[in-house]
Amino acid sequence: MKPTILMLPSWYPTKENPHNGCFFREQALAMQEKFNFVVVTYKCKKEIAFFYVIKKLLKFTKPKITFVQDDEGLKEYHLIIKVPQFIVWDLFIERFNQVVKRQPLPQGIGKIEHQMVQKAREKSILYLKMNNLLPHFDCVYSLTAQDMASLGNDFSKVYSVPHVTAEHAPFPWPGHVLSDYTVKSIENADAFLAISNDKIRQVLLQNVKVKPIWVGNLCDESQFKLTTEKHEIPTFLIVAANSFYKNFDLFIKAMEELKRIALKDFNIIIAGYNSNKGYSQNANELESKIQKSLIAENTQMIEAVSREEIPTLYNSCDVFVMTSIQEGLPVSALEASMSGLPVISTRCGGVEDYVDDSMGRIFSITDYKGIANACNQFLNGEIKFDNKAIREKAISLFGKEAFVERISKVFFDVINI
Repeated sequence: MKPTILMLPSWYPTKENPHNGCFFREQALAMQEKFNFVVVTYKCKKEIAFFYVIKKLLKFTKPKITFVQDDEGLKEYHLIIKVPQFIVWDLFIERFNQVVKRQPLPQGIGKIEHQMVQKAREKSILYLKMNNLLPHFDCVYSLTAQDMASLGNDFSKVYSVPHVTAEHAPFPWPGHVLSDYTVKSIENADAFLAISNDKIRQVLLQNVKVKPIWVGNLCDESQFKLTTEKHEIPTFLIVAANSFYKNFDLFIKAMEELKRIALKDFNIIIAGYNSNKGYSQNANELESKIQKSLIAENTQMIEAVSREEIPTLYNSCDVFVMTSIQEGLPVSALEASMSGLPVISTRCGGVEDYVDDSMGRIFSITDYKGIANACNQFLNGEIKFDNKAIREKAISLFGKEAFVERISKVFFDVINI
């Protein structure tokens, strides 16, 4: 009988936003031959402590668990847990420790989580267990760690099963700090997974004491075909939401520089810049910038692309360009590589794990001229790539079989222990 994993994702696709966290769902689907999956999306409702206590006495603080669907074998639920909020108390405790007890917060920890919050989560999860509101599971998988490890740790304690956590996002999120309980939950996990060496660096830099296991990322090569057609006018493709992480300003500067130095024609496709609702911001501003730029006549803009259309999009292009400030191990770049496209990218994280001169080129975060020159060299035939070799290397590292073998070993190890 296959073991069952309880997946707690930070993001997960919905009918309204099918692109949100779709790679988490694809991980679960890829691992179905070896594991069953129960997916629980989570919302934490914070209430001022005084009102929370009153509602607790009236028994109005029970968790709400809703069955969403059984989609391709993935049993999906939505969980709402109510917890008390101690704004003034938290600040008092932090200052008391710092000033009176002369115990500043440990390096990497920015706030203390009140024990009543932890107990509220645990009691809610115990309610789920006592009332059999979730199917049996053998392991908890929380991702991303900074958002979901505390919940994963509580599920692990209440149900007495192992806990695996993983990190995909900037660690910590810009403008956010880690709580003591989040750090404790990550350090207590039976395994910590990282998708790139850059992500490992970020986590260890916050003084989180873990032994990271590099598992990389997943890209199902069966969904993509090798690019074979040579286009008369080469096309540069960027697939990215319009957020500051993706740094479209640098992309525009690089392409404008290419326009100034290139002696040959080229096209540009900007795709998916308004597909991930909530993550993509101010799409109309990006459209306006492109319209006013030197590359307006070269550029085709596609707001959103369905998963079914993505492979055709890659096959219509010649080079994948990425100008991000930060990435985990970007799925879009992997998809491009699976299609045989060379990747010209900033050193944004993850790409350094596999992109060498046979796969593309990597430049510093602000080097728009380097990106432009590499694109121009491609146009002139000064640098060439073997599309088949690019695809084969990407599959060997991040294809379905390679990824599932790495991550499954971790789960089997912790479950057996």
